Amino acid sequence: MKRFVIIIASVCLSMTSFAQIDFKLGVKGGLNMSKINGGSPVPSSLIEYKSLTSGHFGVLARLKLLGMVAVQPEVLYSMQGTTKEITILGITTTKDVKTDYVQVPVMIKYYPLLGFNLQAGPQVGFLTKAQDGDDDVKDDYNSTYYAVNMGLGWDLPFGLGVDARYSMGVSDVVKDFKGDKKDNRMNMFTVALSYCF
Repeated sequence: MKRFVIIIASVCLSMTSFAQIDFKLGVKGGLNMSKINGGSPVPSSLIEYKSLTSGHFGVLARLKLLGMVAVQPEVLYSMQGTTKEITILGITTTKDVKTDYVQVPVMIKYYPLLGFNLQAGPQVGFLTKAQDGDDDVKDDYNSTYYAVNMGLGWDLPFGLGVDARYSMGVSDVVKDFKGDKKDNRMNMFTVALSYCF
């Protein structure tokens, strides 16, 4: 009898757990402010890297477990890069380096209070385009790069959501980099709106 009660209790607990699983699909889009730390063989005393503002859009899936934790994979088309200012003999030239990626972040979201959430997770990016001014430089860039994301979000009851993230690059974006910086990683701050159906 005792074993039977334990089995029934376990089944009821499992059913309760599955009842609290919430799966949703959605769309999202927002702004990027990205910057590559390096990326040019020009000595750093002559060049200054600044943020480039662009955007991203894509789809997401959210699997919420027990009301407190969610796993949210996304597939985003993201326009990134950096602005570089090169000063030689007192003359400054400004160029935008534009790199487009298909980004695949997988975020773990923790909900300490209602829809407010803390989020973190890995991200891989697949390069689709790279331009330095008018020059196609895709062959100079690695086809993939990796990053770690951290952020805050707020998921509203009627499907709308907002989040802000910092994406820290953990791999180089330029092949065989020979500049005087140790790396040429891309860091990015994003703000986005999402809607889940």
